[in-house]
Amino acid sequence: MTQPKEVAYRMRNRMYCSLVVIVCIAIPTSAVCSAEPVEPFTYLMDTGACVVSLRGPEFASLVYSWAIIPDEKIDHDFAGDVALINDKIGVLVHADGKVIQLYSRSGNVFPDRAMLSFAEIAASSDNLKVQIVENSINRIELGLISQEEKSAVPVFSLDLEVGRPYLHIRNGHRKLTANLHHDAQYALLPDFFADDIVINPRGVPPDKAALPSENVLVDLSGDGNAILMCVWKDSQEDIVVHFAEAGERRQITRADLDCPEEGELWIALLEDSGIWHQRDITQSDAGKVIPLAWNIPFPAQWRVDWQCANGLTDSWEMVTENPDGSFRKHGWLGTAEAVGTGDWMDRGTRRRWTTVLGWFWYPCWVDLTGKGYLQPLARKVIRFDGPALIYPINRIQETPLDCYTVVDIVRNTLGVGPCEYILDVEGQAQNFRGIATCTARDILNEIYTEKRQRECREEVDQALDDVLAFMKHIRSRIEQYVQFARETKSFVEEQKRNYPNCESQLSEIAALIGELEENYERRKPGIGTPEYAEDLVRRFRTEVRDYGGDDALAKCKEITNAIVRVGDNQDELVGESRMVVKLLRQKIGLMAALHPEIGDLATEIRNRTQAILRNPASYEAPRH
Repeated sequence: MTQPKEVAYRMRNRMYCSLVVIVCIAIPTSAVCSAEPVEPFTYLMDTGACVVSLRGPEFASLVYSWAIIPDEKIDHDFAGDVALINDKIGVLVHADGKVIQLYSRSGNVFPDRAMLSFAEIAASSDNLKVQIVENSINRIELGLISQEEKSAVPVFSLDLEVGRPYLHIRNGHRKLTANLHHDAQYALLPDFFADDIVINPRGVPPDKAALPSENVLVDLSGDGNAILMCVWKDSQEDIVVHFAEAGERRQITRADLDCPEEGELWIALLEDSGIWHQRDITQSDAGKVIPLAWNIPFPAQWRVDWQCANGLTDSWEMVTENPDGSFRKHGWLGTAEAVGTGDWMDRGTRRRWTTVLGWFWYPCWVDLTGKGYLQPLARKVIRFDGPALIYPINRIQETPLDCYTVVDIVRNTLGVGPCEYILDVEGQAQNFRGIATCTARDILNEIYTEKRQRECREEVDQALDDVLAFMKHIRSRIEQYVQFARETKSFVEEQKRNYPNCESQLSEIAALIGELEENYERRKPGIGTPEYAEDLVRRFRTEVRDYGGDDALAKCKEITNAIVRVGDNQDELVGESRMVVKLLRQKIGLMAALHPEIGDLATEIRNRTQAILRNPASYEAPRH
């Protein structure tokens, strides 16, 4: 057996051999993502005996006594269990291949975070044999071979790469069901398009629930210090999560995931003090500034999932204070958004304007010291009531290279093509055409106040062309939402015959869709017809553009005010329509968790919602 001093010697040798690599890596001083620097290598070890289930402290105390398999050696016969470690996680594979334990790593501390098994293998008398496929300082790959089948094709394989906080599992030639045992306070299905689905075990009476299979599951655990992620390809089955009472609280204890033949699964462990945070909010907190007992552990785009009074979630990204006291709002791709893009804040303050909400104080931010703050909205349309959850959703320019966010894991595991599809980067683009009606009013009113209409004829024509383009663009989005509502509501009504036991749930969904139609009917007098908007612009050209009488300004204001009334109602309606669809998207997903029999229906409706939410007009305030 290799002695601890020899293990340490080999580790130091690897460190010295890669000194140039380490020096070339930029390590920001603004955040530290582990307790101490550790060697950026992978290690394969033989425990020498069966060590069964090890808690984190036991794993940490024994790991330096295990024999390291020399680099490039792949013909080793293991005498005990198999350990894999890198600078981010530790993995212990039991000798029979039936249990895999996962530990996050912070320096030389290895908290135990999860245990993975496959139902079909655990129930079988077949013990698997571990074979080494690759063993290098950069990557370890193992194949687990059936001893009964006498086949060289692995039942499944594992690989761990340097610097990666996740284990990659590739399924072989048969369907398996992965059982991931862990303790978590919340489960999230992050929605990169709208609002997350948050599963709070306290709000789910059954012992288990089926969640929509959408490639990513995020579990918040470790009382704020750990995030466990599952990412997968090609699974068509729902994820089943199990709940149990643990002391005074109810928590998630297991997640079951279908692994098809030749499917792939990744399990990631993100460990850092305060990598997620919870703060309970009541409706009495509305409008109050709440300093959090929490600082960001590293710069990133931090998402806040607010629980609303209706039980659904409203997802916001935190803004960041600048040295001059202003605030920066990062876009979905990690870049800072600017005033005038349609997704902006009042200069120098947290005041923000969107359709539906109007002017309000942006409700979540980080100050210059990294301290987090909340200020729940004081708006009737959205009332926060319940836990507010904060976690790192995406990378920004200042995020250290060795820190990972949820989107980082998705990108690194699935690759560019599938990841871009899941994030729907193309569909995130916001459209803005022409100029807003209030901007056109201000331009035209100023010209006619100063009686410059004749010398500014081209500018007047351009303003009229631009404002008509704007009104047509918003109107086209409204018509798309109305068509979506009519078609989807009809689809849901038809499905009641196929789901007779869920008629009340489907009626609830149809009623929610009906709110979009009701908003349209309520706003119809204000927006008029498309022909009415065109006629306003035509009237301005024929009656006002070249008119120089004393009442020219009055005539100008009469029409520009009418144009603004159309614009205001259209802007509010398109924002209201988007809000209804976002609620529908989340509600049908949660409903399917409690009623798995409508899973296919829920998937169809969520697909429809994503289609209509793509490429929004900027005035829809797609990301608050």
